[in-house]
Amino acid sequence: MVELMNIISIIVFLVFILLNLFIMLFISSYLAVLMMIFIPVLIIIILPDIGIEFFGYEQAKFLDGTVIINNLHILLFIWSTLLGIVVYTEVVSWYISGKSFKLKLGRSKEPQEEFSEESSGEENVKTPKKKPKQKSGIAGKKVNIPFKPLERFLMKLERLIGGKK
Repeated sequence: MVELMNIISIIVFLVFILLNLFIMLFISSYLAVLMMIFIPVLIIIILPDIGIEFFGYEQAKFLDGTVIINNLHILLFIWSTLLGIVVYTEVVSWYISGKSFKLKLGRSKEPQEEFSEESSGEENVKTPKKKPKQKSGIAGKKVNIPFKPLERFLMKLERLIGGKK
């Protein structure tokens, strides 16, 4: 019975992790955080006996029973890991995008055009310089990556390395 409960706990936590990673990659990291928190809370609210029994189940004992690891501790470990991944990716993507707090308030700088002076006899005429079109992707080819957050991250990283913010 103990072996069966350990296997069931491992399967439940693996399904929980895979579901959250799937939602994080394909839908939204914010929705994944909400699902990560609300699924265990809803289990406790809807099925309190089963939920308390599951989260209170002892997985391991250390130091002659002084330190006990329950399923709740494993859930907290999973939460901290997945929240760390979400926060890290959001901070890195914000930093790479180069947006500042002022830009979010609507005080953005207007793009300035570069002018070149041309002499045509008597007067100097300023004409705007034409910038060459930027190529997208590596070596001018567009790279199609199935994960949109990863694709945005890689494109921002490419612009940052190339010196274009």
